[in-house]
Amino acid sequence: MTIIFRLNVSSSVGFGHLNRCRALAHALKSKGQSCIMVGPQKKYKIDSDKYIFKDWIPVEYWNSTEQDSEMLIKIAKKNHQCFLILDDYRINESYQLNLRKEGLRWLQFDHKENSRPIWADIILNPIPRIHENELKNIVQNKKAELLLGPEYAILRPEFAKVKKNNNINPNKRILVTFGGGNDYGGIIFVLSTLLPHLPNNFKFVVVSGQNNPNNKIINEWIENNGSNKVDMYIDPKDLVSIFLSCDIAVTAGGTTTYELDSCGLHFIIISTTNNQIEQSKAWASTGKAMYIGELKNVSKNSLISSFNSMINNKKILNRDKNLNSYEGLYKVADIIIKKLIN
Repeated sequence: MTIIFRLNVSSSVGFGHLNRCRALAHALKSKGQSCIMVGPQKKYKIDSDKYIFKDWIPVEYWNSTEQDSEMLIKIAKKNHQCFLILDDYRINESYQLNLRKEGLRWLQFDHKENSRPIWADIILNPIPRIHENELKNIVQNKKAELLLGPEYAILRPEFAKVKKNNNINPNKRILVTFGGGNDYGGIIFVLSTLLPHLPNNFKFVVVSGQNNPNNKIINEWIENNGSNKVDMYIDPKDLVSIFLSCDIAVTAGGTTTYELDSCGLHFIIISTTNNQIEQSKAWASTGKAMYIGELKNVSKNSLISSFNSMINNKKILNRDKNLNSYEGLYKVADIIIKKLIN
């Protein structure tokens, strides 16, 4: 069986879609399925993609719903028995009905902010504390299987089973990361606001993606303002170890929040896009995070107050981290394969 992924990725859209689809493809490939990637430019391929995907079809422009759905249908027909994974917010009801007319089946990622009719056979929404009643007005396929909550969050394989780090560091490390794409100025905003208030035994650890267009100015800012208090990493190979070495984090509201939770970190969230708002609020409701608003609206005083509240909370800062298992990629892969068999 061939699994065809259709998704969108760029420095502005972010890399959460690509990371989770790549992870799911990895799990499906390990279980004997063939995978095709449709959408992302080839510049976003990494070495492991040569093993995971039997084909990678870039789509430079989204011309129309009709044209894009026709393209995907043609790819599906060429591969006969197939199943689709849709992780693109541009896919509307008309697009889905075109797929359904051709008898295609698919899994679709959903977020509350995109509450619109969904005709998928499997609907996945990993937001904490979400309930199926919240989707009753948008689920059109009454036979659809709903995969809801963090247990179905799909993270990179290295975050699926994080091993505890028993190294004790007397100095406290504050992680600052806004995902793999454009940070929209969030990193410098956090550093410039909090550095003057940083206790002596604290240090910042910045993690950024190579596709963040602001990396150069961030590096320059650190060199000029805090080289002895800030370490910066761009696409580090061992991300898990860096996360485990930190005590708390300041982050955007995307997929990284689940990765932080897998490493037992509490975090402050500053959302950078509209599709992060509901998820950010949901994390705050769990008590694992503090959501202080959208980047464009967050004041320095609000960030300082939230930061001080967290670093002065001994239960958070000095606790023995409780790691959380995230094996959603394998669970979802098994559910897809079961759907293919039936």
